[in-house]
Amino acid sequence: MARLVVQPGSSAPWEIQLKAGINSLGRGPANDVTLDDPSVSGSHCQIVVDKGNATIRDLGSTNGTFVNRTRVLEAALRPGQTIHLGGLEMMFHPDAPGSAGVAQAVPTAPPLPSARAAGPPRAVRVGPAATVALAPPPVAAGAGHQPPMAAPPVTAAPTTAVGSGPCKYHPRTPGRFYCSHCGLFFCELCVTTRGHQQFCRTCGTECVPVQVPVQRRAEPKGFFARLPGAFVYPFRGSGLLVLLVSTFVLALMEFLGGSWFFFFLKIIAYGYLFCFMQNLIHATANEEEQMPDLPGFDDVLGGALRLAVTVLVSFGVPITFIGLRFFGVVDAPAIALLVMMVLGCFYFPMAFLAVAMKDTAMAANPLIVLPAMFKVPVGYLVAALLVIGIFALRQFGGAAAGLAASASFHTRNVSTMYMTFGMGALWSLVSVYLLTVSMRILGLLYVANKRKFGWFDH
Repeated sequence: MARLVVQPGSSAPWEIQLKAGINSLGRGPANDVTLDDPSVSGSHCQIVVDKGNATIRDLGSTNGTFVNRTRVLEAALRPGQTIHLGGLEMMFHPDAPGSAGVAQAVPTAPPLPSARAAGPPRAVRVGPAATVALAPPPVAAGAGHQPPMAAPPVTAAPTTAVGSGPCKYHPRTPGRFYCSHCGLFFCELCVTTRGHQQFCRTCGTECVPVQVPVQRRAEPKGFFARLPGAFVYPFRGSGLLVLLVSTFVLALMEFLGGSWFFFFLKIIAYGYLFCFMQNLIHATANEEEQMPDLPGFDDVLGGALRLAVTVLVSFGVPITFIGLRFFGVVDAPAIALLVMMVLGCFYFPMAFLAVAMKDTAMAANPLIVLPAMFKVPVGYLVAALLVIGIFALRQFGGAAAGLAASASFHTRNVSTMYMTFGMGALWSLVSVYLLTVSMRILGLLYVANKRKFGWFDH
């Protein structure tokens, strides 16, 4: 029986047994073989086995299907050829181990004498056609460390992979795409996707998919299991330093808030604040456990535009009715305005999450936001209530700090004035902390439900 050896040469290879006929592979649960890897598309490819012959056919995947590191749409498979589905490496063998048609064994590193290698292998049901073994092959007692057997010869072919490196904008995330013009690596969140191709956002050059070593992770935690960690997240790594610098930016934004002379600087401050919040969501989406570095100033105007569009889409209707009521054009009931404001408050968190993840203001479209809200109603209700509560607390605390600051200008007690200014600075730091926690909560909501959202499925 034909088979695929996943991660050949590693310490924990595992196999996929292929049935006669069509075998569909992808990240979606409807496939014959489900591959839980973010670089694999929902429906990635098909392998057709017919009378000893096998053909692989790409299904329009995002990261492509490669045979011997050459991207293919359809190709016949030969023994020992290497297949890459995104960043997941496999080796094709036409027969099961020990069959007459196999002259050489699958290359595997000798397993370490640890608890992981002990016990029977754990199998996962991946469809009506295949079973995947997730444990290293057993080693005979007393055999010791045996050298790996030779692999079948692999025909040389042009390579499109250029190695691997960290993403330019998310250094803790491996870059899955390489721009030959800029000489930089990018993760899947930092490239522009058109059709089934990825392009550099800086120069517009088509990016080349690169092969990243895949480490299989334990079963991911759900949203509610991850939620408590959001409140300690801002203090991990260099988070405290990032909070202090961000506090300065927020204080600058509030200082410029009342001056129309510095209107352009105010736009830059809001745009930078959006980029900071987007960075937090992206870092969480990449499952980074430490605070990301501060963003640059190269996209502050775009960030301000995305933030403005998100606010207008979420609160445009109540804002319009308030304006019409102020000028006496429409006498809308106060209860109707209140209902519309509440609905806008519940719409805004998911709209902001969609815009931040897709990096386009068009993602605030109700056709994207509303289905995502109803796919995870309980989780989103909890996340929205927490985010709304945090923003309400920030507004209330900001108003109290503003009153205290204004009172300090009318006092002659120097100690009272210094104490008031100190409390204002402390509140600014707490405000940024609360903002960071709210963005972490939205990011965790995406991480736990990204398959249900399907925003990047192709």
